[in-house]
Amino acid sequence: MPHTAPKIHNGALTAMDGLPDADRQRLLVAVERLQDTDPADWPADDVVRLPDPNPLYLLRLAPDYRVILGRTTTNELEIRDIFRAEALRFWLHQEGRNGSPREGKVSREGQVSGTCQEPLVLFCEGKRFLYT
Repeated sequence: MPHTAPKIHNGALTAMDGLPDADRQRLLVAVERLQDTDPADWPADDVVRLPDPNPLYLLRLAPDYRVILGRTTTNELEIRDIFRAEALRFWLHQEGRNGSPREGKVSREGQVSGTCQEPLVLFCEGKRFLYT
C-alpha cells in the first residue's frame, strides 16, 4: 500500500528546498512511513513526543537532521521544521557563554526534568524545548 505524502509547513519549505536531493528523499520516505502508523508504534529511538498540549514530535534522521512533526486539522502528518543537530549544539554553546539559563530537559521519553548538561534547544511554533 502506498504511503500518503506528508504535508510541509510553510516554515519548513526553505529548509526542505535546501536539502540535497538524496537527503530530501530520505526525509520524505521516513516521514511517509510514519504517516499511517499510530505514534505509539513509532520507533522510540528515532521519534520522541515533545512536551506540548498539541502533538509535536522530534524525528532523528541520520546522520544529523532533526525534523519537527505535527498533525494538521485533518490529522495528516506535517513537517513543521528541519534543522541540523550540529547547529543547535553550536547555538547552545554560544548561549551558555552569554550566561543564559539552561533549565530543564526533555528526555527521550518526552519527560521534562532537572538541569541539562548538553541539551539541544528546539524552537517550534514560538515555544522553546530543551532536548537531550
